[in-house]
Amino acid sequence: MKVRNIIIIILAVCLVGLAVSLGVLSRKYVPATTTTEQETTRPAVQATEITEASVETISVAVSDKKVFLKWREAPDVDGYYIYYDTGSGWKEYAKVQKTNYRGKGLQSAAAYRFGIKTYTVNGTKETVSSAFLYTVSATTLPQTPKVTVKKADSGYALSWKAVPRAGEYIVYSMLPGQSKWAREAVVKEPSYTLAKKDSPKFYICVRAVLKTADEKILSDYEKQLISTEKASGTLFSCGDSIAGGLGAHGYSYADLFAEKHQLTLVDKSSNAMQISSGNQNVPHLSEIVTKNVKKAYNYVFLEGGYNDYAFGAVLGKVTADGTEKFDESTTCGALEATFTYLQKTCPKAKLVFVLIHNPVAKEGVTNNIGLSFQDYAQAIRSVCKKYNVSVADCMAENALVVSDVSASKQYTCHFNEVFPKGDGLQPTQEGYELFYSPVIEEAII
Repeated sequence: MKVRNIIIIILAVCLVGLAVSLGVLSRKYVPATTTTEQETTRPAVQATEITEASVETISVAVSDKKVFLKWREAPDVDGYYIYYDTGSGWKEYAKVQKTNYRGKGLQSAAAYRFGIKTYTVNGTKETVSSAFLYTVSATTLPQTPKVTVKKADSGYALSWKAVPRAGEYIVYSMLPGQSKWAREAVVKEPSYTLAKKDSPKFYICVRAVLKTADEKILSDYEKQLISTEKASGTLFSCGDSIAGGLGAHGYSYADLFAEKHQLTLVDKSSNAMQISSGNQNVPHLSEIVTKNVKKAYNYVFLEGGYNDYAFGAVLGKVTADGTEKFDESTTCGALEATFTYLQKTCPKAKLVFVLIHNPVAKEGVTNNIGLSFQDYAQAIRSVCKKYNVSVADCMAENALVVSDVSASKQYTCHFNEVFPKGDGLQPTQEGYELFYSPVIEEAII
């Protein structure tokens, strides 16, 4: 009997361990969706990218007017209804069949609850669950201040429009080559005079602060370069959060290149950007480029493709030579349209497509339409070849290999508890310097 009891105990322990490993006994986890200013020397970075590995039940990330929800799949259902509540009752937000949703049209600096219900279809009858499968709360960020800079006798006069619900504003500066922002001042009014700096150029940004009962919520920010040096040329950069330097406090490979070659940088990168225009809930490449490139630049850097892969954009095919009509709802068609526009608008620009390192650690991983990230990368290479666009192939050359845990931990970001050891996606400044800059320099030659 003693042996039998010991065996029963061992089996019970094993079953509990299995349940925990499958998440059956794991507690609900919601990553932080707002940034509390814990380090006064730099603005923190928002967690706008969520990977499958980080989702136990439901995860949420917000900007000022948008939300990204991702949740664990429920068995034996046909889809999901998404609801939101701002304090006056639940309202229907969207109906989807996938387990993620990127929504817009929210109010900035507002507290929201989001809820997920399931539905099943039997013939023509649709049945919606009475209870929520998951709920989660988040407060959207204050609007991002748009700062105007003018020279003043004592330095630089900064001004911006008052941000609704913002109780104060924090002004930061950062010297070139650094990755940490220094706090200059906390002000109540939407203006500040920044004293002259010893450095001939430096960056500034301003963040609006929303104070709640529990925390301070900081807005996103726009980094601006102030320089007394005469630039030798111009660089336009556009891509997703990797091009924007999300994991390096806004300091990406474009900043490194612009500083080295004394270029004026115009960076219009946007988090979650896709090349394809198939998903209207996120910005797409040709839309941003055609809106912002109205004059010739000396250099143009483009980047993208990971979000197309992550959210299952239709890949499409490279068209025959001479084709001028492109299907921009596909990745290939949208990239062709972008290249065509740029080669007409900036015929003398050095156009480079930056193909990122492969952030997918496991081989053979595919998206919801059965395509791997390598499939998108190869299609991008094909479009670049057709248009004689140089490729800074950070996947094939000098690659950051994220399957190497130590490399991922050291060279990708560690900006919150969701990714305490690096997310494998967003490079740090050192990651850009080691794995991006040399490949870009080689592509320019």
